[in-house]
Amino acid sequence: MFRHVYPRDELHPSKRPPFQQVWFKLGERIGDAPELHRALLAYASDFHLIGPATFPHGISYYQPNVLMASLDHAMWFHRPFRVDEWMLYSCDSPTAQAGRGLARGMIYDTSGALTAAAAPEGLMRMQPAPGDAWSPGAAGARWGGGRCRLSRRPCRRGLQSSPWPRRGPGSPGCR
Repeated sequence: MFRHVYPRDELHPSKRPPFQQVWFKLGERIGDAPELHRALLAYASDFHLIGPATFPHGISYYQPNVLMASLDHAMWFHRPFRVDEWMLYSCDSPTAQAGRGLARGMIYDTSGALTAAAAPEGLMRMQPAPGDAWSPGAAGARWGGGRCRLSRRPCRRGLQSSPWPRRGPGSPGCR
C-alpha cells in the first residue's frame, strides 16, 4: 500500500519542487527473516524514487511521450525494520538534466528512525508527440539531432540518442 503525503495528478502534472513523501507497507504480515524484509524494501524503493526528478519539468511517466528507466540503484540498510509495518519514504531530486535524473530517498520507521537510504539515477526521455512538426530547435535540442544510428542518414527525430523506439531505415523516424 502506498499513500502520498502530497498527492500529484500524474495525468495532468504541474511543475513543483522535486520532493515527495510516501507512506507505504505490505498489505499483509510476512515472516521475520531480515533478508526477506531487505529484499522487499529494495524492490519497493524503486517505485516512487525517480518521480521527483520529473516534478520541476511538469512531466509524468503516465504521458505517452515520456519514457523512463532506472539506470542504477544503490541502497544502504542502517537498522532493522519490518516492511509490513508503515514506513515513510522521503524522496528528493537534486538534479535532472540532459535526459537523466538523480534521486535520493530516506526511509524511516514510525518512530522516526532512519532505517534505509536509496540513490538511483534514471533515464528520462520525451519524444515529440505524433504529428508534431519537427524542427531542429525542438526535437534536435531535446534528442541531440544528427544522424540516425541505423540508416546513418539525417534523422528528423534524433533517434540516435534515444533507446526507444528503435526504428530502421525507411521508418517514419528516418528520412
